[in-house]
Amino acid sequence: MVSIRELYDVTKQLHECTLNPFHKNDEEKSDAYISSVEELLEQRQACIDQLQQVKLQVKKEEKELVAEMMNMNAVIVKKLEANKLLLGKEIGALKVKKAQEKKYNNPYDGPTAEGVFFDKRGL
Repeated sequence: MVSIRELYDVTKQLHECTLNPFHKNDEEKSDAYISSVEELLEQRQACIDQLQQVKLQVKKEEKELVAEMMNMNAVIVKKLEANKLLLGKEIGALKVKKAQEKKYNNPYDGPTAEGVFFDKRGL
């Protein structure tokens, strides 16, 4: 059985993890960051699911933990959205780079206006 304290601990770990800077230039560090965030999110969701099944009565001390978790959640969401935007920009830049490289390697692959002959007499 999961308690609110365990959910708080996982949320606190996730909060601390998201406060660490995202290393967009270092692939190993960014992969480690993403995998740790995913693991903590899965743990947190499992705790939430178990707590929803049990439907505990929240005590006064636990209400303070819940309020603090809500504040941490707001920070977590902002950081994850900012990191999502960074990753989206990187993916977009990689797509453009890949398309440019493909066009450079095979310049005659796409449609070109060069060398087209138009017959004025018609068919």
